[in-house]
Amino acid sequence: MKEFLFIISTKAGSSSHKLHEQIQREMQLQKISFLIRETKHKNHAQELARDFSCQKEDSGVVIVCGGDGTLNEAANALAGTKTAMGVLPTGTANDFSKTLYKDREIEEILKNFHKGFFSPIDLIETKLSDHKSRYCLNVLSFGFDTIILKEAYKLLEEHPKLKTKAYYAAILKSILKINSYPYEIYSYFNEKIFHRNSEYILGAICNGSFYGNGFNPNPKGRLNDGTAFLVLLENISKYKIPRLILKYKKGSHLQSKDILTQLTQKGMITSPENILCNIDGEIFNTRKIEWSVEKNALNFFHLENHHLN
Repeated sequence: MKEFLFIISTKAGSSSHKLHEQIQREMQLQKISFLIRETKHKNHAQELARDFSCQKEDSGVVIVCGGDGTLNEAANALAGTKTAMGVLPTGTANDFSKTLYKDREIEEILKNFHKGFFSPIDLIETKLSDHKSRYCLNVLSFGFDTIILKEAYKLLEEHPKLKTKAYYAAILKSILKINSYPYEIYSYFNEKIFHRNSEYILGAICNGSFYGNGFNPNPKGRLNDGTAFLVLLENISKYKIPRLILKYKKGSHLQSKDILTQLTQKGMITSPENILCNIDGEIFNTRKIEWSVEKNALNFFHLENHHLN
């Protein structure tokens, strides 16, 4: 019999008590064994998930109630173990959850837990200049979109009530500061090598479909196909940017001549300058990014299969 551990990120704030009640009600109605724990500090979700996995192994399921950062913590703890992971979208943007559930409400997701099934998904293993290995669950991106993310975090710290609107405010504040950056990029797919040494405004290596509060760089993404999706925005006129931003938001950018896209299994990016990048929302400065897709690295609890092969 499976036992579910619900890890609630403390960023859920005042809604935490309500979430406790929702989980308890639905799990009891569906006769599902469960525990609830709240995070107390950074990386606590990783610690809770690792401890639970050691105790329960394949009889345990960790359900992360939070956003992409908390999900990343748990995924790094559970990768390669027998313990499955699932998601309840209670974060600010909930971008990875959009790939899984689109816009389904928490209550509806909980009511359907008894219909859930288990199937592994891929992760992207990354290494930066510090040589530490980190798994990316959703999206690794670099350049202008990380500048926007950094500005959004600053706005959220100053004005928490902005919530998801902080991302759009950050775009407006940053759009006149758009710049391109020099990158040398190697990407490998089915023994074919892609090599570019050029300037790009932004880039993303995607496992999931959405990031940045609903932008859709990888509209055809599948979480278990053994590949990631590489997106690069060429150094173009600033006058073209607003229209491309709208296309990027809707996932209708794939035919644009100014955006290069391709499947990738592994690769490397270097720059003579510091690369501002983020892995599932955590921001880093580095001069080197290496990535490799690790197929079926994480056992996962699903309610739907539209995001699977």
